Amino acid sequence: MERSVEKLHNPVIYIMDGSIDITGAFICARNEAKILRNEVDVVMVLPETTKISDEHLVDFKKVVRLPIVNIRKSLLSLITYFPALVIASWRLKKMMKYDGCDNLQINDFYLMHGVVVCMFGFKGRLVTWVRIDPRRFGSLFSRLWLGLGYRYSNHVVAVSRFIQELLPQSPKTRLVYDPVYIRGTDETAYSERARHSVRRLVYIGNYIEGKGQQYAIAAFLQVAMKYSDVQLHFYGGDMGLEKNLAFRKRLEMQAASSPYCDRILFHDYVNDIESVLGGAFAALNFSESESFSLSCLEASHHGLPVIATRSGGPQEIVEDQRTGLLVNTGDVGAMRDAIEVLLKDKEIAKEMGRNGARHVARKFSEDAFRKNIHSIFGWGNFS
Repeated sequence: MERSVEKLHNPVIYIMDGSIDITGAFICARNEAKILRNEVDVVMVLPETTKISDEHLVDFKKVVRLPIVNIRKSLLSLITYFPALVIASWRLKKMMKYDGCDNLQINDFYLMHGVVVCMFGFKGRLVTWVRIDPRRFGSLFSRLWLGLGYRYSNHVVAVSRFIQELLPQSPKTRLVYDPVYIRGTDETAYSERARHSVRRLVYIGNYIEGKGQQYAIAAFLQVAMKYSDVQLHFYGGDMGLEKNLAFRKRLEMQAASSPYCDRILFHDYVNDIESVLGGAFAALNFSESESFSLSCLEASHHGLPVIATRSGGPQEIVEDQRTGLLVNTGDVGAMRDAIEVLLKDKEIAKEMGRNGARHVARKFSEDAFRKNIHSIFGWGNFS
């Protein structure tokens, strides 16, 4: 199915993404569409089973839904994967031809549709992003998918140096940082919220095992007895998956078993990220592995000090002791101590927030991202 739009006139990029709900990969694709909206028509390709509602899709010129099936450890998945891959790729090629599109962006390397489209005769430019740590899929699948991606893609884009170091050495590899796209922020914002009577620690991330929310609860409980004005707020979705629903339930039970349960609050995904970050004191991210970290990027841009784990991507966003604090994965004691550093000294927290906003504006700018996109799709410079 397609969302009806006027005929495409600008250069066209099709972005294929496998998200069944709001994910960091989807948000990055949406930010790309926002940044390029005046010069490129961005078409979003999603699974037919996606739960992403129309209100989150308005920034794309057109939205198409195809039978995209992600391979999983089940017989049914293996049976349906290959027929769905062929059907979706064939339909994708026809749609791109109709729209006069010569640019296909695969939003993560495990989606083989770009490879199959090329096998069907697509002669345009294929660019494959690597957003997920390839090691998560095991050596067999990761080597196969990356090998095919490098063979057929014009460029393979790593979203961080952490990911780049896991990829084969090749002239096709490019490092492109995702940009921050949040409006209405300035360096004085932190000064205002630092005066709030309740200091909110925010943790933005879907309820998925490995994202580290349980460590945040454990660390918070150790400081809550000393600081009565502190709350911990979680924001994220479960993507409608049973295993994620079960994980969120375990987190809620972990919080409920403490005497400070009324100061640990669980929220669903919030599209208006400014409303979440605008009144916060600091941001936490204790993930066990992060290829990048959009939540760290957004928090720093919004002038918050960030406490994050050395889990990959966060080290490229958070400057330890300057824009936030880095701790080792799973080290609840270090997480507790880092939270206390900020709670004890509001001036340190305020300065880290200001430094973070300046750092992100310089390193992760929209302009740098636009130049990279123009370069990898062969459009040269722009005015």
